Parts: sequence; C-alpha cells; structure tokens
Amino acid sequence: MIQTAMFLSLAIAGLGSVLGQSTSEWTQLEANKRTVQGYLSLVADEKFDQWDKFFADTVLFNGNKMVPLLLNDILGYYRAAFPDLEFRIADQIAEDDRVATWGFFHGTHLGEFQGIAATGEELKWFGVGVDRLEDGRVVEMWHEMDTWGMVDRLKRLSESE
Repeated sequence: MIQTAMFLSLAIAGLGSVLGQSTSEWTQLEANKRTVQGYLSLVADEKFDQWDKFFADTVLFNGNKMVPLLLNDILGYYRAAFPDLEFRIADQIAEDDRVATWGFFHGTHLGEFQGIAATGEELKWFGVGVDRLEDGRVVEMWHEMDTWGMVDRLKRLSESE
C-alpha cells in the first residue's frame, strides 16, 4: 500500500514536470477546478447560502460587477421554469488562474419561461464558462449558454401542442 502511494506521488510529480508545472502548481490547478465544480453544483440547490465559500465579495460577471448573492437570483429565474435544473460538466481545463468549463444544462420545463407556458418537456442546452480565481475564490466569470436555442425549442414545442 505504501509503495502504491509512493508510486502515485512520484507519477503525479513526474507528470507535472513533463507538463512544465511543479507539483504545487498542479495541485493549485486541481483545487481551482474543484472550486468551480463546487459552485456549479449550486445550480441545483436553491437553498445554498455559502456563496462566500466560492466567490470573492465582488465578482466581475460578463463584464459587470456584482455581489455573488445576485447569482442566486439569476439562477432563480431559470429554476422557476425548470425546478429540476442542473448543470453537468462535460470537460474542464485549468491553466494559470483560469478554469474553462463546458457542459450541459438539464431541466424539465414546468413553469413559464420568457412568456412560454410550461411544456413539461425535458430539455438540454449547452453552457460554457471561463472563471478566474484568486486565493481559491472566483473573482471573474465569463459565461454563455445557448438560451436562444433553448427558447426556440420551447416555442416550437408550445406551437405543436
């Protein structure tokens, strides 16, 4: 068991060296990815109240300064229409102080969204983001999702009923 642990430690250190990163840099990149994974899991948790665990006091969100608690309001707008909303990560890449994430939102359309009555349909749409972290917390976010594609699909579903 000890030999296995030593081998894994050496392998990780060697991989970091091959990639031009020290073990501590490699560990920091993984910690940054876990921080982003942590807050993305909040998409499904409307009662979460520990935003300061993941975010700085003020965050630059798509170029606008905001307090992290407002992110819950933005998510609340989507959760009202998709109560089972969640984000599933497809892939992440970490480099320096940034983490790029892409994946898919999933949810069942059970409430009105942009004037479209509930269709009861389960939807999936793409999302991508780049987050910058300082001292283990997100300070800047650039996010985009395919809301237009999702709304277009909702319109087509509601027209076919």
